[in-house]
Amino acid sequence: MKKFSLTVSGIQRREYWQACHESMKRFYILLAASMAAICGLIILFSGNASPAAFLGPLAIYAAVAVLYEIVIHASYKDQLAVIDPPVEYEFTGSGWLVKKGDTTAQIEWRRTPKLQKTRDCLFLYNDETTSNLLPLRLMTEAQVKAVETWFANSRTAYKEIRRKEDRAARKQFREEHSGLRLGRTGPAWGPWKRKK
Repeated sequence: MKKFSLTVSGIQRREYWQACHESMKRFYILLAASMAAICGLIILFSGNASPAAFLGPLAIYAAVAVLYEIVIHASYKDQLAVIDPPVEYEFTGSGWLVKKGDTTAQIEWRRTPKLQKTRDCLFLYNDETTSNLLPLRLMTEAQVKAVETWFANSRTAYKEIRRKEDRAARKQFREEHSGLRLGRTGPAWGPWKRKK
């Protein structure tokens, strides 16, 4: 397959829920890490490693997760059942284009950071945090396979671009902070400025 187009004119309830879960993944991980840290502090300072010591933090985590599930299930009121104007996509071997109304964005596969597939959706990220929801009900198996293949084939180029960007950012940071180097007797700045 050389290229294909896709038009998303509405999002169904199940797709909306999966999009909410996808967007909150990092929050859940951060919350779980916070709860683990709190449990570790409880053990460290109280010396109590019994299961009862973990009940409070685990109850908070469970309550937040359940509350969020209730909120996302109650929040969908068919407001995305019709998207006007619809979101139009065009996929080729070199990248993908997304258009909504007068706004257009062109993204190369080698600059696409992530592709996530769920039961009903394909989430195509145009940066580290923003994704485009592609309902699988609108795509053929060949189209899904083509997107996955184009994305997979670009991973080496993506990693090389990230390495170059990281090197450039480190170089810029060093240049901007060259006067803040640490010396043998301490830093050359701040309250610990080394004596001449």
